[in-house]
Amino acid sequence: MKIIVCTLVCFLFACKKEVLVQKENPKENSVVCTKETKLDLELHTIIEREISSLKKSDAIVDVFKKYRSCIDGAISEIYDEKVSIILDTKWEDVMRNYSLDLEEALMFGVSEVWEFEISQRILDRAKNKCSEKYKKLCQKIIDDSNS
Repeated sequence: MKIIVCTLVCFLFACKKEVLVQKENPKENSVVCTKETKLDLELHTIIEREISSLKKSDAIVDVFKKYRSCIDGAISEIYDEKVSIILDTKWEDVMRNYSLDLEEALMFGVSEVWEFEISQRILDRAKNKCSEKYKKLCQKIIDDSNS
């Protein structure tokens, strides 16, 4: 009897997790965060892990599209930090893979709370290493640094 109850509890817990993670918008393959799901620690951990594992600019677009409605509070701080690291260490990669989706994902993470040294390097690149094609993104970085 204990085994059946434990199995049932585990199954229900697994189903709850699956429902939270699979509450996706099928058109955009995105998770729709509500007030309740934003408080779900397990979902928060999944999102945090995906954001923290980002290494290239093109991957940030996928994560941004999938979790956009969930990026606020502590998750927003992690996302902003990851954007700053990508802009700081992968500037050429960002420029090479530039798209309007990438611009939107990066602009969402442009923040005035970046570490000073990192923000100065990014600002320098935005001012001095930005071709006409990327002016909107670079101008956003410059404007945010002045505010």
